Order: sequence, then C-alpha cells, then structure tokens
Amino acid sequence: MQASKWVGGLMAVVALCLWPGYAQAQNEGTSEKELTTPAPESWLLAGLRATRPEADGNQIRRSMFFAAPGVDAAAAREGSGRAAGSATAQGRSRGRTRDFFRGEAYFGVAYANLSLLGFASRRHAVGWGANVTGYMTKYFGITGDFSGQYDPECPQNDIECFVELLRATEIHDYNAHQFLVGPQVRTPGNRFQGFVHVLFGGVRTHASVLTLATGVKREITSGPNFAMAYGGGVDWSFADQFAIRMMQVDYIPVREGPGLWRHNIRIQGGVVFRFGG
Repeated sequence: MQASKWVGGLMAVVALCLWPGYAQAQNEGTSEKELTTPAPESWLLAGLRATRPEADGNQIRRSMFFAAPGVDAAAAREGSGRAAGSATAQGRSRGRTRDFFRGEAYFGVAYANLSLLGFASRRHAVGWGANVTGYMTKYFGITGDFSGQYDPECPQNDIECFVELLRATEIHDYNAHQFLVGPQVRTPGNRFQGFVHVLFGGVRTHASVLTLATGVKREITSGPNFAMAYGGGVDWSFADQFAIRMMQVDYIPVREGPGLWRHNIRIQGGVVFRFGG
C-alpha cells in the first residue's frame, strides 16, 4: 500500500515535468500542419489549372471570382463586358486619330498657256485634268497625273471672236496632252490641306494650220517629249471623303530638242474623292 502511493506520486511528478514539452510539440505540429495544408483557394486553383493548363493565373482567379458564393456571375460578366467594350471603343478612337485616307482621285477643268511648235505666239487652251494619288504615309504619296487642253471655240454671241475669225489669215486647231508621275507631299490640316509635287513624264502636242490665201493645210505633231511639272495646290474638305480642289498650278517645261525647252503653265480646279481610310 505504501509502495503504491510512492509509485503514484512519482508518476504524477514525471507527468508534470513532461507536459510542457508535449504541449509545445503539439502546438508546433499543429502550426506546421496549418502551414502545409493548402487553403481552399489553393485547392481550387490547382483543380482549375489541371482542367485549363493554357489559362494564366488571372484567368483562373477570374473564374473563381465568378463562381464564388455571394457573387452574381451574370452581373460580373456584364461588368466585364462593359469594361471590354469601353477598351475596344477607346482603341477604335485611337485608331481613328492615327488613320488617314490611303488614296485620292481628282477630276476637274484645266486651263493652259502653251508654247506650241509651229506657232510664233503663245496659245490659250482649255480642257480637263485628272490624277490619282496613293499615300504610303500620312503625308507622302505617289501621283499619276493626266490632262488634256484644246483650242477653245468662240462662245455663243461673242461677236468679237467671230469677227477675229473672219479677219484671220489662218484657221488653226491644236491640243496638248500631259501624262506625268512623281512624288507628292501634303501638309497637315483639317478643313484646308495643301500639297506640292514634282512630276516627270511626257507631253504630246498636235496642231493643224490652214492658210486661207493658199489653201494649204499643215499638220504639226510634236512628241511625246520629256517634260516635268513643278507645282501644288490647296484642297478644301467639306466632308470626310470629298473635297474641292480650289486651285492647282503647275509649271511644265517640255524638252523639244537638244537645248530647246518650251515653257507651259497649267491651272486646274475640280473635285477630290478620298478612299482607303
């Protein structure tokens, strides 16, 4: 009986001594378990990553957010759609500010003051003009220019013109055609936009002269001869794709032969249609 009491007391003392270490070990084990046990989000991330290996972390978390309790998935998708639409609209707006028309076509009337082979004095001519320009950048492009001018007829009821014809000793008819191509540069502007160009190509002229005293008719053809055009103009934009070419002026020297140049002036005006923007 005495021995049992001593044994019981000894066991109690041993238990009291070992209890703090046991409690600390239990706490450390619990902490380690809590640290190593993945959170519910981590479990969900791992599962979604396994089913969608191509998705990144942001996409997976977005899916978790839509599927999370207490979140209205339809409302979240609607908000995401609005945000995407806003971003798209901003992108389009930025694109419009950077965009420009890739091409333009012009057609109008032309007046020319010509120096023609076979005539001692300069001649006036009226006709048409057209060109097409393709722009590689916002301000630089290549222009193809075509134009034709002809001997003007007397307007109706112009008595002076008819009297001059009756007094003339010669009856003549003439025309000139230009076909040119070269670089063109346009200036910045919203309502009014200028441009300059340097063109190269050829000019062909033809004239027929009937001498009334002798009845002899001469046909004079020149060219195509090498020619250049230095000029520019101003366009007035009254709509996105349409403009009025208020004026285009070109100085056109034409090489008639070795050391011989004829100097012509051409003035145009008409409408411009822009496309490819």
